[in-house]
Amino acid sequence: MMRRPRLTFENSDGRGEQLAELMRRYAHTAYPPGGSECAATSRETLLDYAAKAADGSLAISSRQLPMIKAAIKWYYAEIVDDTMQRDRLLNAFQKHANMPKSKEM
Repeated sequence: MMRRPRLTFENSDGRGEQLAELMRRYAHTAYPPGGSECAATSRETLLDYAAKAADGSLAISSRQLPMIKAAIKWYYAEIVDDTMQRDRLLNAFQKHANMPKSKEM
């Protein structure tokens, strides 16, 4: 059985709080209440990840990385103009996005 790798993001230097804030804002903007079931699921997933990021460490499925990256890009394009912080967060996720899939027996 194939198992997708998970990224563990530690809350260091306030990055967890930043990540939580941008995921909450993106969830409310990109997936407003009243949307489709898929949109509601994406919204709840992002809000759940945001709560975990703010509390400590966060384990993210590689399948969810594109949504997290989209949230980071959106936040730093529309809300805060800080390309250095944007690139730091994206780089933290990029190195894990290219990891080979692991096998579980």
